[in-house]
Amino acid sequence: MTERGRTGSSADAGHVHLRILATTDLHMALAAWDYLADRPAPLSGLAALAPLIESARAEVRNVLLLDNGDLIQGGPMGEIAASRAVTAGAGTHPAIAALDALGYDAAGLGNHDFNYGLDIQRRIYGAASFPVVLTNVTPTPLAPPVAFRPHALLDRQVIDAEGARHRLRIGILAFCPPQILRWDRAHLRDRVTVTPILEAAAAAIPALRAAGADIVVALSHSGLGSGAPPRTEAEAENVTLALAELPGLDAVIGGHDHVAHPQDVGPGTPLPATGPPVVGPAANGAALGVVDLTLARDAGGCWRRISGSAHLRSPDHATATGQDRTITARRLARAIADDHARTRAAMARDICRLPGPLTTYFAAAGDGRAANLLADTLRRAAAPVVARHDPDVPLLVSVAIYRAGGRAGPDNYLDIPPGRLAARHVDALCPFANALTLHRVTGAFVAAWLERAMSVYATLRPGAEDTPLVDRRFALYDLDLLHGLTWRVDLAVPARHGPDGAVVAPGATRVSDLAVEGRPVRDSDRFLLLANSYRAAGSGGFPELAPESLVAEVTANAPILLADTLARHGTGPLRPELPFAFRPAGGARVLFETGPGARAHPELAHALGLAEAGADDAGFVRYRGRL
Repeated sequence: MTERGRTGSSADAGHVHLRILATTDLHMALAAWDYLADRPAPLSGLAALAPLIESARAEVRNVLLLDNGDLIQGGPMGEIAASRAVTAGAGTHPAIAALDALGYDAAGLGNHDFNYGLDIQRRIYGAASFPVVLTNVTPTPLAPPVAFRPHALLDRQVIDAEGARHRLRIGILAFCPPQILRWDRAHLRDRVTVTPILEAAAAAIPALRAAGADIVVALSHSGLGSGAPPRTEAEAENVTLALAELPGLDAVIGGHDHVAHPQDVGPGTPLPATGPPVVGPAANGAALGVVDLTLARDAGGCWRRISGSAHLRSPDHATATGQDRTITARRLARAIADDHARTRAAMARDICRLPGPLTTYFAAAGDGRAANLLADTLRRAAAPVVARHDPDVPLLVSVAIYRAGGRAGPDNYLDIPPGRLAARHVDALCPFANALTLHRVTGAFVAAWLERAMSVYATLRPGAEDTPLVDRRFALYDLDLLHGLTWRVDLAVPARHGPDGAVVAPGATRVSDLAVEGRPVRDSDRFLLLANSYRAAGSGGFPELAPESLVAEVTANAPILLADTLARHGTGPLRPELPFAFRPAGGARVLFETGPGARAHPELAHALGLAEAGADDAGFVRYRGRL
């Protein structure tokens, strides 16, 4: 913890002001660099936050710096560093080197920090100089030694408003979604048990107080949720606001859902003393969470929070220009320099030739080139496995596009010119190192899957004007299509699922005319489905694939298989058509938001019947069309 000697007013005599700085969901965005586009990204990444951390520390006497998980997985640097972690003598993982360079006081674990298994997790986090905490996950006797402990008790000297020093014991708890047992079943089965977050917290908070904690901070790698206790397993994933209602907490750091909370970047409104401040610092270094607490001793001599506030600070172009000048930023740059250079070199490797431009600006509006390239390549890669099992059963390939705008902003698109297809382009198409598995499914299963996927689109009223085509509350990677089928979508029908995947309209059926090779699909029809391990576990409200449905594992690492297959066989022709079409919606006029780079591809908009209709304040370009 950082201490600064400052004087205060007499009204604050004896009060301790404690500032908690927090990051979450960095996903290995350490440098201010976009490795998939091979260009600077000055407003994102831990490097973009480093000047903000330095200035926020300089403003107050007593500062803690915490990370809320989903740190070690994500992006090319994450995959390269994880592969090196299994090698003796590989050195400190860049994420741990980065956090140590910035002087982090503690870290929690998120669900993605389990993606590589407990052994690699321990090798990575075992080098940390700060405690690693996870409260609601308990290793079983079958588990190897783990990197985390159920809580941390930080013993710190703090300075009050008059300059006097005091001992303050700060308890740290950390929680992650109980769904990790499904999402990383292969790594965690029989090795850990997971307690629901609210249940674990209700037991851990008083226990940590009894152990001597003066204040308790919760690192909640869980979405905000509604604030009400969860009624379903899906709701139990996102309980940060409900967690903040439990007695005994002094501050709550949220994460997992990549939501910025509070929404306004700037000073927050002080909260009542009965409720802890809650901050959610978005993701990928987009914001720094700042919680300010004022503590005073009660009549019994115990420290109590008497006020608190929370706000976000985001990088801007002014702070970005200081990234190379602040001491904190220079320390970070030195800590990750070798890994940064290694990652850029790996991403520059040639894979194959691309016969035409490949973009995702209109991927959700009808341009299927990127999705078809993925599906066709994975189908080819899986063919030998399919031939050994059920070659006469139709194969369906699950494909989602990850760089298609949405919450990640108007620059989050693929835009690959014809010619050289590099490793960075392949990683952008398939950024997560999930396993690919082959399953037996039925027609009823795939119909339910598609209802979840088609829920990302907004509901249209016939003749309505300028309704957004995509429901902005949804993540576009949940537009997870099944290639090998065709169908139509009626957007006049309400979506069956909400943004978190929960069923909100059980009887709603948007999908019709579902067919395979021109033949209508019946509920009893049999298929083989190639899906990644994230979707196979039922993540995002998609139907879960039962363990007995498994036919075979095709690969443990989808991006590597994709790159190898493209290197051997090339891309083939780039097909523009998607497997589905929208039913006419009575002439409803829709607005489709996309990145400004779409303006360089007017032929794509024209082919889809879209015309530009200006830009919004967030930097997205709007296109207008009719259904």
